[in-house]
Amino acid sequence: MKINMYRELEVFRAVMLAGSTSMASKMLEITQPAVSQQIKKLESKYDVVLFERNRGRLVPTREAHALMEEVETFFNGLAMIDHKLRSLKSSVKSSLRLAVHPAYGNFLAPMAIARFRQKFDVPVFFEVCSSASAYQRVHSGEIDFGIIANEIETKDCEQYNFCSARGLIVSPPGLIGGHVKELTTSDLLKYPFVAMNAEDHTRLELEAHMGAAAKQLDIAVQTPYALTVCELVAQGVGVGLAHPIVASSYLPDKLEARLLDKEVRFTSKLIFRKDSRLSLEAKELIRLLRIQLEGDIKRLDNLLGFSVLD
Repeated sequence: MKINMYRELEVFRAVMLAGSTSMASKMLEITQPAVSQQIKKLESKYDVVLFERNRGRLVPTREAHALMEEVETFFNGLAMIDHKLRSLKSSVKSSLRLAVHPAYGNFLAPMAIARFRQKFDVPVFFEVCSSASAYQRVHSGEIDFGIIANEIETKDCEQYNFCSARGLIVSPPGLIGGHVKELTTSDLLKYPFVAMNAEDHTRLELEAHMGAAAKQLDIAVQTPYALTVCELVAQGVGVGLAHPIVASSYLPDKLEARLLDKEVRFTSKLIFRKDSRLSLEAKELIRLLRIQLEGDIKRLDNLLGFSVLD
């Protein structure tokens, strides 16, 4: 786009938003005659009437409103590009960059990063996002490494197992008798169920175990996040299948947790680009993440009386 056309559209947009040439001139910090001149240039160039002149005021025509929709899309796109460039600048300045999906990003990773910062005066760019987004950030080279759900295809990345743990059936305290140590899939039909989204692999795995009975689940709420499952269950909405690391922050006061007779696993992996070399700082943070995971699993196993890794 030519610079002068950008300026004409910028002035046109300002007039539409401000409602007058005088207010538009203040928005753009130019003179009122300059605003009028740019509008006339745009109309003349494309032989279209954008404003009716009524006692010195510009009244938008139908064509102006139609154009404004496209102009807003254009300027919103520029704003997104500006935001992207600023975030790239920020990530370049950071010495260590990682993205983690929510199961580990909300609790485990921040604790490991805090321990890392106690040892190293290295800026960290840390993002909690979906596994698909984390993979894209690694693939594009924006970040050093990511921790994502195992079902995301990452053939073009180096990948290593991070954790594979059995899902837990979580329930509000007292809802299920204390003598019950393990639930069957048929037990799930007795309560409203807080489910992961229909495409989530753990939900698909659970429904495969249940067979035709899966259609009888009383699904109260669907959500993409295990943290939301736990929070909804803690609020008394029903029972749900949750990631054990996420559930651990709610135990034992806000939630009770039990194994299911059929195994459903939450599996995640560590990824980074094949053509990149992890820095010593990145390797140390990965080590601390694994130490934090090991400690969290051990505390959870002691609390539950069984191992979620088996």
